[in-house]
Amino acid sequence: MISKERMEDLIQGVEIEVFPSIDSTNSEAKRRAMEGAALPLLVCAEEQSAGRGRLGRSFYSPSKSGLYMSLAFEAKGSMADAVTVTSAAAVAVAESIELLCARDCLIKWVNDIYVDGRKVCGILTEAVHGERIVIVVGIGINCTTQEFPSEIKDRAGSVGEVDRSCLAAAVAKKLLYYCDALSERKWIDEYRRRSLVLGEKINYTEGGEVKSALAVAIDENGGLVIRENGVERTLFTGEITVRVADSEF
Repeated sequence: MISKERMEDLIQGVEIEVFPSIDSTNSEAKRRAMEGAALPLLVCAEEQSAGRGRLGRSFYSPSKSGLYMSLAFEAKGSMADAVTVTSAAAVAVAESIELLCARDCLIKWVNDIYVDGRKVCGILTEAVHGERIVIVVGIGINCTTQEFPSEIKDRAGSVGEVDRSCLAAAVAKKLLYYCDALSERKWIDEYRRRSLVLGEKINYTEGGEVKSALAVAIDENGGLVIRENGVERTLFTGEITVRVADSEF
């Protein structure tokens, strides 16, 4: 079970809420933020009935086999850049999984964590605008999940047995550390080092059209620099398909 008391011992100065079941930890964190909750706020759940991913997709969140968490904190400066915060979160997750699960992690731009060629984590960053701008980072990690829906079973994986309370605290601490001084980009070298896409041919979707390009760099904001027909440009959001040695991620 995810333990609020255990997390409170591991991370100070963060409000923590744990639910046996909830619609979405991101939705709850956003509701609390709009109500003026103290920040930072960490919301965790044993399961989600309406977990959400990027581009309006659902996120499979079965009971007690994954870590479903959202961290809400007040934006500082230009922190509302979702790609920048998401890239920081990806490194925080990868480092925490490697520390506690001894599994090597790679990152598919911009928000997916892969272990042994399978996706084990997705990240959704949202903002709440009001009297203050609040960033909400939702993170779903497959820990011991074995059975997946047919549409994702060929690419989904899990990190294995882990103390989910420790994992949640580790991710939250690292993410707050990175975002406390976002302009310093302390994570960006690690993000580049772990990239699945650099130097690879990718497909990406823009305006409903699928295009091909070469991924050549990741800029200081976490944007993906691509080369297409000899011209370089930067992607800041969207969906890409990575093809590496006849494999698709």
